[in-house]
Amino acid sequence: MEFESPDLTATDRDEIATMLLRNDPLIGKKDAVRLSDRWSRFTTEVEEGYELTIYDYENELDGRYALWRVANDLAPRLRDKLERVLEVADARFLAATDPLPMGSLIGPRRVVADPGQAAGSRVPKNFGSQLYTRVPRTMGEDLRADLVDRGLLRR
Repeated sequence: MEFESPDLTATDRDEIATMLLRNDPLIGKKDAVRLSDRWSRFTTEVEEGYELTIYDYENELDGRYALWRVANDLAPRLRDKLERVLEVADARFLAATDPLPMGSLIGPRRVVADPGQAAGSRVPKNFGSQLYTRVPRTMGEDLRADLVDRGLLRR
């Protein structure tokens, strides 16, 4: 996850990536080092009108959720730096999305655990699970059809 923010040093990036890999070994080191940057780019795509499928959309939400979970395990100094890097993209995501009118993207076999809120965290409580209840205000036909097929959106 190549963090483009000058607020995060190479050591910070390595520490975050190490913690992500410890929490989810399937992420892979290269992906772990890019999650923050991917979240910012994804947010831009959502703002401009998301054109990919529900699977791509969920994958990006999973990446942000992983960062949210790992933040609680970081030292307060590093957690604060990471949250500052992400909070602008988070606000943009929330502004460019609407709540799902019917349910959540989280299926019955997929559980999103709330790791609790670290003292001094800048991120709203339950932010991780809230990600999965929001969809782009402007979306392409693929995502719309996927949401309709899952019974989460009316035609």
